[in-house]
Amino acid sequence: ETLPAGWTIDAIEQIEGEDGILFLRSADPPGWVPNRDGSGKIMSPVDAEMWVANPEAGEEGVPLLKKHEKDSGPTGSHLLAGAPFYVDGKYQGDDGIQFLQPRDEKGWVMDANKNAGTEPVVPQPSTFIYDPDYEEYNHDPDNMPIEILKSPGGEPTGAQLKPDQVYYMIGEEEHHGKPYLKLADGRGYVAKKDASGKDIQFPWPRKRVPYLLPEDRGTLAVLAKPRADATPLGISVKPGEVLLISEKRVGDDGVEYLKLLNHDGWIQGDKLPANASQEAPDYPSDEQTVRPLRLREYRYTPPGGRD
Repeated sequence: ETLPAGWTIDAIEQIEGEDGILFLRSADPPGWVPNRDGSGKIMSPVDAEMWVANPEAGEEGVPLLKKHEKDSGPTGSHLLAGAPFYVDGKYQGDDGIQFLQPRDEKGWVMDANKNAGTEPVVPQPSTFIYDPDYEEYNHDPDNMPIEILKSPGGEPTGAQLKPDQVYYMIGEEEHHGKPYLKLADGRGYVAKKDASGKDIQFPWPRKRVPYLLPEDRGTLAVLAKPRADATPLGISVKPGEVLLISEKRVGDDGVEYLKLLNHDGWIQGDKLPANASQEAPDYPSDEQTVRPLRLREYRYTPPGGRD
């Protein structure tokens, strides 16, 4: 397996070889990559801001400019409405307009169009997940979709979010005292709470959280629900396997359950100490069933560019 130019990996471990080359262990795809080859450095840490395209109403995208000048001609390419992107470069113009260079795109975009009073791109949307009551929707995404509305408290657009769907949000507004979240892709708004006032939209980390099943542990069955008596899905995780975790819950039995991204289900973690918070915090233990790993993002840029 090879990495395409411009690809990013989540490095969970690094080892320096005798020749000084640093080898990075990738969580997904699994394996090891060197940080340099005979031509020079090819893997660099990523530390970039995330922005999202926010074109004017009726426009399908934000045009990319050839130069960091507002009168520069367009490249002919666009950033599609609601598309998130990382910023590789910035340029501050004399008139206070900032120009951004999107990663993996040729061209620049303005962060403001002062003549029109608009913001073609907006910074760092928040990542949220629609997560209604787990027992009510019974792990069936078709059970409890939520309507996307044209405005806070307004008419449905005809589109929906399904349970466990992750999306980008760029604002929160109230209507008659009820909060609504504005979707970054321009589709509309969703209610933040259900009819009973219970939260159903939650922040979701942009970083996937990796865990490692130690080599001296046996295989673990993947369960349909975060309960000891839940139905096994017929798959399991193996010792030494890196697991990408999106959520943690504590069952009635005091056991911590971890929701997997690279399998559709849950695994049983550790019995928490009696005095542990029921919010399933990280806690130090040499006997953990699975343990969290430090993660850092790297990007592959081969010598000579991204061809």
